[in-house]
Amino acid sequence: MKIKNIFFLSFLMIFALLQAKAQNESGQTSLEDLLVKGNAYYNENKYDTAIIFYREILKSGKESATLYYNMGNAFYKSNDYAMAILNYEKALKLKPNYDYAKQNLEMARLHTSDKIEPMPELFLSKWWKNIVNLFDARQWTTLSLVLFAVLLIFAFCYFTARNRSLKKTMFFAVVIMLVLTIIGFRASHSRNEYLSTHNEAIIIVPTTIVKSAPANNSVDKFVLHEGTKVEIQEVVDDWYKIKIANGSNGWLPVDNMVRF
Repeated sequence: MKIKNIFFLSFLMIFALLQAKAQNESGQTSLEDLLVKGNAYYNENKYDTAIIFYREILKSGKESATLYYNMGNAFYKSNDYAMAILNYEKALKLKPNYDYAKQNLEMARLHTSDKIEPMPELFLSKWWKNIVNLFDARQWTTLSLVLFAVLLIFAFCYFTARNRSLKKTMFFAVVIMLVLTIIGFRASHSRNEYLSTHNEAIIIVPTTIVKSAPANNSVDKFVLHEGTKVEIQEVVDDWYKIKIANGSNGWLPVDNMVRF
């Protein structure tokens, strides 16, 4: 009787696993179908319909740099440059070395009114940002684990080496790999932290007045236009305290922008 129960439980577990796999594959297929249909409508110049299919994929919780890039292109072709910029920015957030998204983002920015000169960036800050942007989060995580594995191998060779020259070589190799491993894990952490925060936004209204305080009757500071990227510093009720690339800041209503 016990053996029968074991066989029965095993059968149920296998059946459940197969069913879950089938459902996952079915869901994946349906998402691929949506993408294929969206791309087909894009190729037929039916950009609004293509966007509907792309958004259906996002509703499922799935996202990718390519999907956002496709959406950006559809919005760009529809002359909605603010939403095009938003989606190109989202694509680059997931994949910072996405050259096509970078190029199209620059093209979309040519259609915006605000030409803001960014503040000079410290050399070390710029250097570190360039390193972090070499790879996406998954690539950095994989690279960090590989570097750590090589570090352990070199450390083992150092502690087991009997030849003095080899031991000296392994010592320097360990030091170098330790530095690279620390950089790798730190870069991986920075990329994952950036993905988990949503402190950037794109203005989506034609014109908006930046206020000195989170209130409509506060003093006007300056004007921004659609497509401009801002950094969110603080949230108070339905207002965001924002900062633009030149360092100027102020308050804007939440509804005037899309956060990402």
